[in-house]
Amino acid sequence: MSKTIILGASGYIGLRLSKKLKKENHELHLFNRNRNKISWLESTTVTAYDIEFTEKNREALENIFKDADTLYYLIHSMSEGNTEFEHKDITLAKLIANICKESGVKKIVYLGGLGSNKDNISKHLQSRQDTGKMLAENFHNVKEYRAGIIIGAGSSSFEIIRTLATKLPFIPVFWKYEGLCQPIFVDDVISMLKNEKYNIHTDNHILEIGCEEQISYAGLVKKYAQEVLNRPLKIIKLSFLEKIITPKVIGKIISIMTGQPKELVIPLIYGVKNDAIVTHKKKRKKMIKLDIALKLAAKRERSGQLLSVWDFPTNLSHYKKTEERIFNTQEKEGLLYEEVHTVIKSPSKIFEEIQTIGGAKGYWSTPLLWKIRGHIDRLFGGLGINKHYKKTNQGLHAGDRIDFWTIEYIHDTNQEKVLRLRSEMKTPGEAWLQFSIIHKDFYLRAFFEPSGILGYIYWYSLYPIHKFIFKMMVKNIIKKDSY
Repeated sequence: MSKTIILGASGYIGLRLSKKLKKENHELHLFNRNRNKISWLESTTVTAYDIEFTEKNREALENIFKDADTLYYLIHSMSEGNTEFEHKDITLAKLIANICKESGVKKIVYLGGLGSNKDNISKHLQSRQDTGKMLAENFHNVKEYRAGIIIGAGSSSFEIIRTLATKLPFIPVFWKYEGLCQPIFVDDVISMLKNEKYNIHTDNHILEIGCEEQISYAGLVKKYAQEVLNRPLKIIKLSFLEKIITPKVIGKIISIMTGQPKELVIPLIYGVKNDAIVTHKKKRKKMIKLDIALKLAAKRERSGQLLSVWDFPTNLSHYKKTEERIFNTQEKEGLLYEEVHTVIKSPSKIFEEIQTIGGAKGYWSTPLLWKIRGHIDRLFGGLGINKHYKKTNQGLHAGDRIDFWTIEYIHDTNQEKVLRLRSEMKTPGEAWLQFSIIHKDFYLRAFFEPSGILGYIYWYSLYPIHKFIFKMMVKNIIKKDSY
């Protein structure tokens, strides 16, 4: 049985690869900053960890890594919103490479990014390539894949393309020079990562991967509009605005349009001026053509076939200390609190109904108010109600996103059923919405941890509205209640 380690197992590529290798009965050791996001994958052959990668934990990591056949390095710090992400990436790469060396790992497979080595290469692309270089300098066998835009339902790049092609009346280009990209379909990426694991002929190589077609970023949006939406969008050059409409400004606008955090979008936009194309062509299997990839991704997105989605920065472990007091209504310790309770007949049916929350289903109450709240959140730079990323079709798990919520905790047994959502809305404090079924008692609870006086004003000003909405939600949910 092949022993495999995956760092970044809950990410867009990491989760797909983890599922694929699990089906093939590999001994998998999955790492993620929050174990709740991947614990549902555990089995007799799969173990999940949230051990922090530091010198302090070096011995524990060496024991887990010991004699592994392959370590997949699928992590980077871009989404953390930290200006020192380049230093963090390099430091982490060196640490992991040295731990692999000491623990007898046979091979590191790293997924980096395509990008030319011009003087003006974006910090994000430079960091991805420097990470690969640092791994190779400190470990004897590193296979580095470099990919550009990954086309697939749920990817951040694809969501930007889809949103712009759907909403824009034309495609503005605000710079004199726009780089070329060479996208690749997500299935091709997963296939290569999985199969090249066994290919010793490409060890210690940098492998650039992409479909055959090279295209500008604006051209990619135009192609999606033509191929998928049948919209004839025009590209209009507005380079005279280049000094005013900076990548940072564009990133913030696209963040509001797509519902993706600016920490993810802005680094991607800075890379638009760079070429991200395959320069070292080697004879490889043919990739899925770009037009087919766009259509397949769109089809999967519409049908909800999201095996994994882009992973925006969220720290589910930050409130581990509050998990018990949130679950227990008798211990609120500084949290503002509202509850609606009723007795039900069929806990399983009600919990099934609860798990349909969000997206097109809505919230069993006043859809107009929820829609208005979503628009307000977008205006303040939040995610808004994003129906395109409701949840995966593999059931609900901690870390999944539903509109402007993140699933913080889900538990389903005969005695207790709990779904707790943490709000990602822009509010003066932290907010949770929790559905609990204990035996046949059904509770809908809202919790709020205010941040200063504004938090208290926010909570109490909306208290009558919340009370009305929560009662309506419970009333409509239990319509499904029957033996």
